Amino acid sequence: MNVFDENGQLIKSYKMLVVWMAGYIVLLIAAVVVLDLLEPYIGVKALVQVMLHLTNVFLLALFWMIYRTQRVYYINYVRYKDAATATEEERKAFALKHFETFSRAALLFLTYGGFSFLLSLPSWLDTLVYCVVLIGAAVKTVPYKLN
Repeated sequence: MNVFDENGQLIKSYKMLVVWMAGYIVLLIAAVVVLDLLEPYIGVKALVQVMLHLTNVFLLALFWMIYRTQRVYYINYVRYKDAATATEEERKAFALKHFETFSRAALLFLTYGGFSFLLSLPSWLDTLVYCVVLIGAAVKTVPYKLN
C-alpha cells in the first residue's frame, strides 16, 4: 500500500483503518466464541481480562501502523491537510508519542490485571479500571501537537 504519491505527498486513504476495524471485529467475535466455550473452565474474570487485553493489543497495533505509515490523520483531532503539510519527522514523532503513551497505559493495565487475579477483584472493577486507564491515556495525548 503506497503511502506517498510520486511527488512525495501523503496519500489520503482510509483503507488500512477499515481493514484494522474489520480485523478487530473479527478477532473479538472469534475470541468471544472461543472464550465462551472455555468459560466453564476459565471463568468470567479470565474472559473479561482476555477481551480487555486483546483490545489493548489491537489499539497498540493501530498506533504502530499509524507510526509506520505516518497516517496521523487517523487520530481524531488531526486533519489530513495538517498531516500532509507536516514533515515526515513531525508525523513520526507525533505518532510515536501516541504509541508510547498507550503502551504505558497497556503496561499499567497488564500489571493491574495480574494483581486483580491474585486478589480476585471483581470483573466490573477490571472494566472500570481499564476505562479509566484508557481515558487517562487519551486525555494525556490532548496536548500533543503535530507541528
